[in-house]
Amino acid sequence: MEQPPLIVESLNEAIKFTARAIGFKEIAKELWPAKGPEAAARYLNDCLNPEREQKLSGDEILHIARRGREVGCYLITGFVCSETGFAPPVPVSPEDQQAELQRQFIETAARMEKLAAKITRARA
Repeated sequence: MEQPPLIVESLNEAIKFTARAIGFKEIAKELWPAKGPEAAARYLNDCLNPEREQKLSGDEILHIARRGREVGCYLITGFVCSETGFAPPVPVSPEDQQAELQRQFIETAARMEKLAAKITRARA
């Protein structure tokens, strides 16, 4: 894998390097499976060419950013943070993410129990 730069000049450049870090054809196939690997890669290349009419959707950019995270490439998120005045991204470990989701689930379940009790009292 080619070492991505630490700083990029544009969102388009961040997306390009991230796609390369993932594997250009691999991510293109994920985005447009019906096109086939070669056609999908050509289409992705067209989307990343500012001279072309084709552009990526927000959801497609998010998909590339998420897959980039899986391979340790945070260029898209870093670029967006930099351009919007936020600190650089700090990845959250899957274990921390799971613990946070479990905490939220427990809190939500407790709120649901309280609501159920209020509904029961209101019926009485």
